[in-house]
Amino acid sequence: MTPQIESCYQRIADVLVPALPEAFDRAWIYAELMDDTSTATAYVSSGPGHAALIDDLMLDADLADAMAALRDAWAASGQPPFSVAVFQLDGSGRFDLDVKQQDVSDAGQTLQRRSAWEKTVFGQQPIETISS
Repeated sequence: MTPQIESCYQRIADVLVPALPEAFDRAWIYAELMDDTSTATAYVSSGPGHAALIDDLMLDADLADAMAALRDAWAASGQPPFSVAVFQLDGSGRFDLDVKQQDVSDAGQTLQRRSAWEKTVFGQQPIETISS
């Protein structure tokens, strides 16, 4: 891992963590990234059976910028740039990053792709909306 990538991970945490409830089990960022645009949405869970989308446009914009910087650092390290990334943080501070190449050029399908990811992660449980 390069120092630039490590710096990007820290930036993502610096943006995400202040928006989270004090006691949380897991948090996720679902991001779609292209060369000229990116989107990011944050979710949090306080435990099994609970999922919430964090509704904050400034948070979404700041996370999208941080994830785009990570994508750029990733590419600068010789890795192929990713188009979809899921950053997961657990309550102890450990994180995981899952990246993949996927056609995200149809921005009109972003909500459908994100909904499919939500079903994969949260199943059929309801997802509440909270403010940060």
